[in-house]
Amino acid sequence: MPVEFSAPSLQDFVMLVAASNENATIRSKNSGLSSTKLPTWASTNQRTMQDFISAVRREFGSAIADAAQARLDTLTESGNKPLKAFMVRETVDESIRTWQRNINTCDRFLSGIDPEHCLDATASAEADRKGIADPALRSLMKEAMREELRSAFAKPTGEVSVAAMEGRLSRSDAVHAAVTYSSPEYPFRSMPGTDADKYRILHMLDRNVNLAGAVMQRLDLCRLLQPEGRITPETVWEAVTEKPMPETVTRENFADELDAAFRGILAGKNLTPDKVDGVMSCLSQVKLEAAVEIAAGRPLTEADLIDPDSILRRVSAKGQRADLERSVARDVGRVANTNVSGQPAAAGITFGLPEGDIAVPLGKAARETFAFADEADRNAFRGGSPSSYTAALLENCRTVSGGNQLMAGTLAAFLTQTPVAILGAQGHVGALGSLVEGRLNEHMAVNYDIRPQADGTVRVTLKSNEDAQVAGRGMIEATIRPDGSIAMDRLSLESPENVRQAAFRERMNARFDADETIPAAEKPMLRSIVTEGLTEEARSADPARLDALADAGIAQVRAQPLFSRIMSSVPDHLDPERMRTVIAEMTAVLREDYAGARDKHFDEDGVFDNYYMDAIRDSIESFDGVPLREKPLNFDGRMELENGRPSLDIRVAGLREQLLEAVPDPNVRGFISMAACQAGLEALLTIQISGPDPRQQTTMWEGAPTLVDLLGGNTKMTSLNYAFADHRYSISFDPIVPGSLPDDPVNLGRQVHLSLDITQSLSSQGGVLASKTIPLMGYRVELDMPLSQPNLRPGEVPEFTLRRIEGTKLC
Repeated sequence: MPVEFSAPSLQDFVMLVAASNENATIRSKNSGLSSTKLPTWASTNQRTMQDFISAVRREFGSAIADAAQARLDTLTESGNKPLKAFMVRETVDESIRTWQRNINTCDRFLSGIDPEHCLDATASAEADRKGIADPALRSLMKEAMREELRSAFAKPTGEVSVAAMEGRLSRSDAVHAAVTYSSPEYPFRSMPGTDADKYRILHMLDRNVNLAGAVMQRLDLCRLLQPEGRITPETVWEAVTEKPMPETVTRENFADELDAAFRGILAGKNLTPDKVDGVMSCLSQVKLEAAVEIAAGRPLTEADLIDPDSILRRVSAKGQRADLERSVARDVGRVANTNVSGQPAAAGITFGLPEGDIAVPLGKAARETFAFADEADRNAFRGGSPSSYTAALLENCRTVSGGNQLMAGTLAAFLTQTPVAILGAQGHVGALGSLVEGRLNEHMAVNYDIRPQADGTVRVTLKSNEDAQVAGRGMIEATIRPDGSIAMDRLSLESPENVRQAAFRERMNARFDADETIPAAEKPMLRSIVTEGLTEEARSADPARLDALADAGIAQVRAQPLFSRIMSSVPDHLDPERMRTVIAEMTAVLREDYAGARDKHFDEDGVFDNYYMDAIRDSIESFDGVPLREKPLNFDGRMELENGRPSLDIRVAGLREQLLEAVPDPNVRGFISMAACQAGLEALLTIQISGPDPRQQTTMWEGAPTLVDLLGGNTKMTSLNYAFADHRYSISFDPIVPGSLPDDPVNLGRQVHLSLDITQSLSSQGGVLASKTIPLMGYRVELDMPLSQPNLRPGEVPEFTLRRIEGTKLC
């Protein structure tokens, strides 16, 4: 029988345990104290633990109770797991022995019996020494230190001194993780999620900040997988790898094993080992998806950064240091006198002063042209010490800043190597150079333009000297605010191959503009096909070879006089009569397809089976006005068997819940989920455009040439091909417009509005040209239907209106 109570005594626990099995779960509820073999809720476990520790505290005092809780927390994960009968018995026995002989030094240290030498005092002192001021972070650090100490002395082989414990905690991972987390240069705090979750991840990953950055970018998924409690390694592993954590992974090797597993995932994206290293080096700063794209070759911009301002916070912090002038003196003389090709390269600073611009040389030019006071002054500059040169720089910074010392300090710090290292230093903390191939570094020749703005800020532009054939290029534009902080306005970092490609495109554009032998109507498409077709070649080929390839490409494409004919045939508007016929045909087929598929292609919720898969492929652009790609639930996932049981992936479950909540009518839900996938309106429209013979691939406009016509009847020739791409559905729920739906049944005044945008393009392939697609015509299809159709029988086709099809000329 359960014991009736308001607050159970220690004797109540002892009596219950004596009558229970050793592995029985002790349960404390309002109705009393009992034992059970059934599973218990975490809230019940926590209450039971609290009641038991309170009972120990009443019997033996706070010191012994705290020591008992310290031991039990390691067994029950801070009360989240059940309190077993044997734990109660052993804890009571140990409490009695402890009370008889006093408590050991580790428990004494954790309990705080000695206020001068305890966890609270040690944690507070370490936080002060490391400059960690945030109260919440100090509290998180202290709890992590407690966890580390419990783990280290869970099974002590002997007594440990207080000095040894204090020394261990001063060097603990908890302290190092807190220092890293509080650093202003890492954008962890600007990421979504709680400080407790993010700090725990950083601590769990042994301060591997880049891997932690990757995990924190998936923190929303971690919390979907584990809504409550402290995030576990198992949850982190599943969120990152989409697989269960192997049994061989332990607490000690977790960070290393996850790092290796994540590198394997990146390698599977066709990244070479050095590219994988480049991606890993910056994930605390750069969005994961962007980092993979940049490693594959595109330039890096400020939009790719998690927190664009974070990489410059070190600059503003450096600007307030007492040794700022010495730091400037040490760095301004290190600017290279040549670019990485060995060619002379000018470098300098332009100040926008009230009396007019003044240009100050950098590097070797400064040694040769600046009017030093004397040889000792010149030698001070050469040795990296303050001189009249650095004094002049700092004075110009003060003038540009209007005498604001905070702004002037940050501005002077911009002249050190810190911002340049962000662009180019391989492996530097916060540096981006490891991700973008190039030979930019902190000693490269750079130019600054520094100008005050009307709003009281100062604009700084830093550019590397361009060395298009070798070094790539980098640029930072930033605004310095009156409080000395910095806002990133623009960032660009390009590999040498990107720079060469850009130079090639510029040269090709100029070439086409000047070529009077090419008809004006043909130039846009011809230039696009030839230029883009040779972009890959432009990464490594010399200019002469590229020009020869361009000549060959132009000759090959112009040998088929198709472009002016195609472009002139594209109408500004589609024929209304043709559109009425197309709408009627698509309406009939859509009704027939829904009726035919109703019994075999819909799940138990009435959702078409390809809806989820197509939605996560970005076929659906927005749902009720919210872009799907902004929602955390839209990742790849599908129905799978897990341990022999069917399990709906939680990310797809989010899409399911979204649709079920918005569309309660199962018939309407089934129809709209079928229409809004690649087998729905998109397939019907593509068939209407292409025709039944795929070789024909005609267009919807009257008189448009088919591919058979274009290729002179040679259907084996593949240099041209019509394509349909960029399909985007938008689903919204709008008030019904009077007269827009037949009969307007009672439907709560709401309707489903589905719009499809699809682009018809021309693709060129073959020879020296890579595949290139040119948009010709954009189509939009709009469908409306009542949100509620209460008189429908199960499986019946809902009422809908295929309202219109529009076409827009794109070429």
